[in-house]
Amino acid sequence: MRSDALAGLIAPVVDADAAIFWAGVAEGRLLVPSCRDCGRRFLPPLPCCPACRSEAIEPIEACGRGRLYSWVIMRRALDPAYAEAVPYVVAAVELEEGARIFARLIDVDPEDPAALVAEMPLALRFVEIDGQRMWAFAPATSSEPAKSPR
Repeated sequence: MRSDALAGLIAPVVDADAAIFWAGVAEGRLLVPSCRDCGRRFLPPLPCCPACRSEAIEPIEACGRGRLYSWVIMRRALDPAYAEAVPYVVAAVELEEGARIFARLIDVDPEDPAALVAEMPLALRFVEIDGQRMWAFAPATSSEPAKSPR
């Protein structure tokens, strides 16, 4: 991975629906909205469940494990904030809790075709970018423990 693969960040917009999510990120916790009525877990945070439209939503802490669902290698910066980082990998990660999240994939060589394999196990990491804590994922090691929920 290039040392500057996490360079640049466009500041997130934190609205009322996402405030708890971003507070968790600031604490190094990935909080996933979970519907108390149907059990659906989803991201991004929404005011109601996308499956049953219930407003009975509570956050659960993700264990930190997931699998690579899909990815794209960014070879051209779509915004000047990311010009130093290309090429880098943006991944759709299926969390063990069932929700999917987009994230930077770190500790992989985006130029190595063998480095990215569908369903490969990934582990959650929190990184600092321009003073903002953000989530990313990296290939999991077989000895890597799950993050303990609080």
